[in-house]
Amino acid sequence: MSAQHQRQPRRKSLEALRRILRRPHRFSRNKVLPAAAPSPKGEESKELGGTGDISGAVNILLGDSGAAVAPAPATVTPTAAAAPSAPLTPSAPLRVGYLCAEPLVWRSSSDGSLKALPPVQRHQGGELALLKTVLGRAPARVRLRAEPCATVAALRSLLTAGCDVVHYTGHGVRGALTFELEGRAELDVCTEETLGRLVAAGGHRTKVVFLAACDSERPGKALARMGIPHVVCVRAGARLSDRTARSFAEQFYDALCRGETVKQAFDIATAVDEKGAYLLLPAGACYKHDTVLCDATEESQTNTITTPRLCPVRGPAPPERLAGRNDAVAEVVRLIGFERRRCVTVRGARGVGKTAVARAAAAFLADRGNLDVVCEVALGDVQTNASYEDYFGLSPARRDDAVQRRIEGRLVTVLADALEALSGSPRPVTARRVQDRTAITESPDALAKALASERRCLLVADGVTAENRVAVRRIATRLLAAAPALSVVTTGRVELSAGDLGERVVDLGPLGAASMAELLTELAPRRLSSAEMLDGGDASPYSPGAALSFDRPFSPPAALLGGDVRAFKAFGRHPAVQALRGNCAAAVKFAPELKRPLRHHQALAAAARAAVVEADNEASVGSSWDWACRAMSA
Repeated sequence: MSAQHQRQPRRKSLEALRRILRRPHRFSRNKVLPAAAPSPKGEESKELGGTGDISGAVNILLGDSGAAVAPAPATVTPTAAAAPSAPLTPSAPLRVGYLCAEPLVWRSSSDGSLKALPPVQRHQGGELALLKTVLGRAPARVRLRAEPCATVAALRSLLTAGCDVVHYTGHGVRGALTFELEGRAELDVCTEETLGRLVAAGGHRTKVVFLAACDSERPGKALARMGIPHVVCVRAGARLSDRTARSFAEQFYDALCRGETVKQAFDIATAVDEKGAYLLLPAGACYKHDTVLCDATEESQTNTITTPRLCPVRGPAPPERLAGRNDAVAEVVRLIGFERRRCVTVRGARGVGKTAVARAAAAFLADRGNLDVVCEVALGDVQTNASYEDYFGLSPARRDDAVQRRIEGRLVTVLADALEALSGSPRPVTARRVQDRTAITESPDALAKALASERRCLLVADGVTAENRVAVRRIATRLLAAAPALSVVTTGRVELSAGDLGERVVDLGPLGAASMAELLTELAPRRLSSAEMLDGGDASPYSPGAALSFDRPFSPPAALLGGDVRAFKAFGRHPAVQALRGNCAAAVKFAPELKRPLRHHQALAAAARAAVVEADNEASVGSSWDWACRAMSA
């Protein structure tokens, strides 16, 4: 058989293969795939057919490029009109994540007791407000995301979200960073190993980590070892004032957002750091830190500032400093935020700070996004007296009913005001203010149900006494049954004795001597120096000992506990402080007398005793007199 006859079957097979490859895929069961991207090698694409037809490749591979079969025309699919070319997209915005860990207490591992911590910032929220101002006026495009609760999980969220800059503020302790426990006001320690795992898991896109915490050099080095290009931290053993930390952060971020490199921004901010406390890691001649994070040429006025979701409706603000009561506040926060208790009572004698503790706990939970609505109703003057009972001839049952109606009237007013504030519209007719306290036209149960239907609501009932306890217990039982998302905190000298509600009681005793001394330094009309407190008080030798350190292995420096502990201890032995007997209300009345020198022991002690008597008389007689006036006017 000749060679020509041998090639005929082969040529027929090639022609059949070409026809199959050129055939349009009309009956494909699979999805139509998008067109492949053009090959960077133009010549090769042209040689292989160029239109997605691989029949030319068959010719080349089989050595039959000169075949007589003409290539089939490419199948043209009708498409929409070509869109105009999109303009060049601007550079991505600088994404800044913010965390501020402000736990109130740390738990001792030896006895399990809670010990107070000083505030991280002198003015709560001051640093965040500063960053919002600096980044809001930046010429570059910036997005600020502030986490409401500074937990380890929140740090993981910022790293996973790919924030370019992560700013942390908190306490630094011996090679670790401190955070908050979820739903609690207690300190949580994040070691170097934990930081390394967090960065390795999702921090590969983060370029700058700013650690505004004392003694944060070791955590900063750990972050640098894990691949963070630029870490700003504080040297080991260095101490920062609130003013220096704010000024350094303001200058650093202002320069960074104006197109300066990380090194240039750090050098500009170092001008306000007189003690040289800040470090830029990793250190060394091979690390230039010449990265530019912002393009200042692309000016934008649409910077996005995402702040924590604050509670839209709040009660009265708590005191700025709550000396000696951090452990009680942390306990109330734990019961409501972590254990999800719905009925908590803060019990104690008159004037020990029950109302301040309840307000501080409510504010702490609201600031961390655990509450949406906080309402407070005052019940101190809703009580009766034996003489007035005889005057009106009320039986105990009728007396409880009358007190209950008065409390319900106040609740209607408070809950209606909260609904009005949430809706932003005028108050509806069904939730109008009740003027006649003898006839309730709207049940507080319906208002509480409407208020807490989709929101987490906390009701603070301040001033529970033996006279109104029965009425408050009845109302609390009804409200909690009507609104599952409602929690109730009561303050008073007695508890509700509501075992069916799962009530938990937090007892408050008299304020300690050292804590009373600290409170008086905050309330005094002038500054009380440590030297004067040591000279004016009992300056006997005092060794702080274990009060200045954590349990091993994490022991913070003595400055972490804040203030001069030895001076407060000496001032606590002053006769005037002892005469106050731990009564916070009497301390408020006595504080103006501290314009005198502390060495006037007798005069100050007499003024303190008079303040205690005045506080007791005002609390007892005033409430009864208010009740009498309202009862007679009704």
